[in-house]
Amino acid sequence: MSDPASSGTCERCGNSFRKSGITRHLQSCLKRNPWPEAQGTRPGGPRRTGIHVSVTDSDRPEYWLHLAVPSNAQLDDLDEYLRRIWLECCGHLSAFQISRDEYHSHAQFGAKGMGVALSRVAPAGTSFSHVYDFGTSTFLTLRSIGETEVASDGIVLLARNDAPEILCVACSSPATQVGPTPDDWNMTTGYCDDCALQTGEDAEELLPVVNSPRSGVCGYDGPWEN
Repeated sequence: MSDPASSGTCERCGNSFRKSGITRHLQSCLKRNPWPEAQGTRPGGPRRTGIHVSVTDSDRPEYWLHLAVPSNAQLDDLDEYLRRIWLECCGHLSAFQISRDEYHSHAQFGAKGMGVALSRVAPAGTSFSHVYDFGTSTFLTLRSIGETEVASDGIVLLARNDAPEILCVACSSPATQVGPTPDDWNMTTGYCDDCALQTGEDAEELLPVVNSPRSGVCGYDGPWEN
């Protein structure tokens, strides 16, 4: 499922684009605005190469990312990045599914681990998936779009969705907190500060609205600090 109407911001030029056009924009923007020479690299020398990867929440496609992933980055590097920016709340297990193979964050009993290069198992043109938390799960759809230049040895954010508008279920004002929907704990309900006080919801069950598909899920309250 796609959501072409959602918009996001390019981290290279600062302009806003529809989700449906951001891939094409990034491919041209990165050519017009090449990465600065990496520290210690002589001007005009070879640049580091990597893979342009798109990430979309499978159930809430208004949440998406575009990343530049160095060619030598392993799956566990990508897993850690996704945890830092979007997912981590309680140290849950996670896994990638690439073709028929699964790669686990804590591999046991002969299962494959994540200590393998992304470029080897998911080269350009590969679609794959990621799941974080096997209880209240967040499912992501990823695609290795093509080769790109990278600025450093780390994963770099190229673009991300603008925060979707979440409204208070009671008064339709912008929501500041989210909590589980009473009849379906896999869904979340938004509240403004005033209405949250009036609902009688347990304050410990309400979490801040954040720009992540895990907003309101389990104990997620925002990205890790750098």
